[in-house]
Amino acid sequence: RKRWALFPPCVPKEVVQPKHEGGREAIAWFTHAFPILAAAADEAHRPISAVQRPGEVLFVPSGWWHTVLNIDHTIAVTQNFASAANFDAVWLRLRK
Repeated sequence: RKRWALFPPCVPKEVVQPKHEGGREAIAWFTHAFPILAAAADEAHRPISAVQRPGEVLFVPSGWWHTVLNIDHTIAVTQNFASAANFDAVWLRLRK
């Protein structure tokens, strides 16, 4: 199983990546930032949260900030998609 937290691109980086103890590790984010954001007064700043179970697939739209915490031993298969419709945006992001 995996625990996911997702935010749409309109949520500012400072909201999804607040300064907290533990650095950038997912466990630190879920321990320190998640409880605060889950109770945020601004509903748009609350994470979309899900637990992914074996055999399930989760689609993360382009540009969405996300973090994942492995609850059990897991294997992940990821795929990034670029097409003629989004190639310019993908290329700019990859060059950063």
